[in-house]
Amino acid sequence: MVLFINCKHCSKEIKVKGSFANRWELSAKRGRMFEMKCSNCKQEDNYSVDNVKAKAGIISTIALILLFPSIAVIFWLLYPFSTKGIIPMFLLPVGMLIPTLIYVSVLREQKRKLESFNSTRPNSLRAIKFTKKF
Repeated sequence: MVLFINCKHCSKEIKVKGSFANRWELSAKRGRMFEMKCSNCKQEDNYSVDNVKAKAGIISTIALILLFPSIAVIFWLLYPFSTKGIIPMFLLPVGMLIPTLIYVSVLREQKRKLESFNSTRPNSLRAIKFTKKF
């Protein structure tokens, strides 16, 4: 998960350094308002924690690149044992299923984290749960 904020002057993305699970954690470490300098226009300005957004990083792409070639390695290692019988019929589906399930679970977890980060705002009324009806 990559955290960023848009520059107020040139609208380019400024990457927020650090690993934060939610805006409350970011607010606790950096404060509700923090100063950032744009690497594009070199302007420094104060930004609110509410304006920080999260987007997917390259972890899922790396997982895809590493997991699917592993299928070829698994087939290469298991080929001598599967020349006859019913085993070759099950190798391809199982060999495809395991990396696919891992990849889908990584994507699902990443999507959950992104939605969680982007939906909470410490300064907004959406973060307050009212117990009494007005």
